[in-house]
Amino acid sequence: PVIQPPVRSPQLEWVTKSMYDAIYYTLHNLDPEAFQRAVDLMKNAKLLYWYGAGESGMMGEIGNHRCWHLGIDSYVFRETLDVTNFSMLRDQGAVFIFLSVSGEGPYLVKPLEMVKRENLTCIAITSSHFSPLTEAAAVVLRAASPRSKLRNSIIPIKAGFEAIVNALLYETAKERGIPLELTTEMF
Repeated sequence: PVIQPPVRSPQLEWVTKSMYDAIYYTLHNLDPEAFQRAVDLMKNAKLLYWYGAGESGMMGEIGNHRCWHLGIDSYVFRETLDVTNFSMLRDQGAVFIFLSVSGEGPYLVKPLEMVKRENLTCIAITSSHFSPLTEAAAVVLRAASPRSKLRNSIIPIKAGFEAIVNALLYETAKERGIPLELTTEMF
């Protein structure tokens, strides 16, 4: 059941429904085999590299921060850095996690060329079905992302992305033997 916000406002109702739908459709349509492959890659990785632009980069920051709490070696790159200049990224024991709503854009061109050229492992979390990112990725996990628009700007709801990041990290923690206590505390 969709929760009714306490304040009657079309914007708040849209946000509530969009966040609910993003999580529901993301998890309802999650490919269990792709999810398990991603967990296996993350479980065995020496290092996780998160990469995204804009809000997707912020989601990478969240994933990286949670890795820090879990004791998983991780680093995040935002679109403002040219990741292809970092020789450490060519480590075959590392796994890249690319986050992008569209799966395309100028910020992805060089990193995806590097992934292909160096035969690096890439997990894609995206809303796109067909894109340069989905073509380069070893595993693709799709996140629903309802969006609002303002002129040429798209403003997505990232709740589906966060659901996947959380699920991947909690499952990876379990597979790595990290004794994460799951509680129902809210406040």
